[in-house]
Formats: sequence, structure tokens, C-alpha cells
Amino acid sequence: MVEKKKHDPSVDVWALGVLLYEFVCGNPPFETGNQTKTLQRIKKLEFRFPPHVSPLARDLMLRLLVKDPSQRMELSQIPNHPFIVKQLNPAANDASKSIAEKNFDKTANF
Repeated sequence: MVEKKKHDPSVDVWALGVLLYEFVCGNPPFETGNQTKTLQRIKKLEFRFPPHVSPLARDLMLRLLVKDPSQRMELSQIPNHPFIVKQLNPAANDASKSIAEKNFDKTANF
């Protein structure tokens, strides 16, 4: 969408990746404070994960935030990703709080 190209429903998968990043990391993946630089970062897929982000969360976000829409994870596959399965099954969690709960304070100022 940033490049003004034709898009399909896979853009929703991208948006879900951005939202997941914000929920888990506490801030948007590409934002800089300068709109031009932010758009450049989106086009180049320039973002970093904070150290606290689990390998499973990283894997899911990297499968959602793929530039080529045909290579993105399909929406129907997302509920079966190990990160989602683990979040939905409290017995599978190592910690007493979910990642979303741990990072709630970071996003509470919205």
C-alpha cells in the first residue's frame, strides 16, 4: 500500500504483523518520528526486535511482515502457529503472565 501498488487481502496479514509487533514490543515496528524515514523503513523492512521477544514471537512476526504478499503466511495458518498455540494454552506458558500482559504497561499510554 505504501508503494501505491495493487493489493489483496494479504495486506490484512501484514497489518496483523504490525499490530502483533506493537502488542509484544510496545511500539510500532517502523516508526521514526519522520514520516519520510518511516516510509523508507517500511519499504526496506527495517525493524529490530527488543531482546525480550521470544523466538516464537519473532518467527510469527517475520512470517507476517514479508514484503512479497505471496510469501506471507496465510491468515488461516496463523491460529496454528506455535506462538499463538502457546498463548492460548496457559499450561504451555513458562511464566505466569502472557506476553501481552507483561507488555501492557508499555502500551497503556495509547
